[in-house]
Amino acid sequence: DSVSWYFEGGTPQYSNEHSPSIMYQDTGKFDVLMSAKLNGIWDTISILNLIDVYPLPNSNVLNSGSSSFCHGDSTILIAGEAEHFVWNNGDNSQSITVDSAGMYFVELTDSLGCTNLSDPIEITVWDPKAEISHEGDSIICAEESIVLSALVANTYLWSTGDTTQSIIVESSGVYVVTITDLNGCFANSSPSEIIQADSLFAMISSPSSNI
Repeated sequence: DSVSWYFEGGTPQYSNEHSPSIMYQDTGKFDVLMSAKLNGIWDTISILNLIDVYPLPNSNVLNSGSSSFCHGDSTILIAGEAEHFVWNNGDNSQSITVDSAGMYFVELTDSLGCTNLSDPIEITVWDPKAEISHEGDSIICAEESIVLSALVANTYLWSTGDTTQSIIVESSGVYVVTITDLNGCFANSSPSEIIQADSLFAMISSPSSNI
């Protein structure tokens, strides 16, 4: 016994297998023609619109904001219409709010069970660091000074009003710096306390109000 298939729009279009596997690239309805030889006699059956290929869910993802932003900001990624959503971060809603750097993509499933995977969207988060460093101890003697330096940045604004990367400190106090990077993102340093020795001795020697 022999069999011969013709699949309109399929790949391959012709097959002599009894249970062929056919791929379809285009959506729509397609005819199938089967010819079978039984006891030396060929018979042909043609079925119109037997194969119905549905379109895949729209895999485009809309980014409501920018793909690059400063730490503390965020953007919203919105998937196309579908019945079910599975984002690579574990979320199952149509839209997600993103505030961390990384690659984001979503698998969509429509009401017919057809699935599609979006292209990944790369999110960049600029996160400058503002740290103050100095050599030696944070306690200085009278008439001495210490240099406080910030990490390399685009602009600097110290609590003293200075706008240089480094400042010279000659008195007790708490010092902080705000830096801005080339992307316009800013960061504030932790406070750095400097104590001048004569101020320290004055605090130790001052009488307690409880005595």
